[in-house]
Amino acid sequence: MKKLVASFIAAIVGILIARYYISGFTIPYEWKIVAEVALVLAAINITIRPLLTFIFKPFIILTLGIFYFVIAGVLLWFVDYFLDAISFATLTDLFYTAIILSLTNALTSIFIK
Repeated sequence: MKKLVASFIAAIVGILIARYYISGFTIPYEWKIVAEVALVLAAINITIRPLLTFIFKPFIILTLGIFYFVIAGVLLWFVDYFLDAISFATLTDLFYTAIILSLTNALTSIFIK
């Protein structure tokens, strides 16, 4: 439960930072929608991300960890595909948003431990 709350808070902070800095990332500025997207993203990060990290561990090792951002981008695209509340203008905007969300998630996990 603690991990879900930490991931939820990290997703909210990451979404708000990405919304401010990345012009191609659009999400309505309603707290209900931001919370819904953050909750779905947190649930996916807790359930599916460890499985993808395990499957693609050789690629992560070969790319010295950069493939983590690819996994984050795929998961973010998955959320974008199923939720109409968020959208990305280009693939580059999706990648930059994935980097921001990965960094906020990593920083939150460091401070929560």
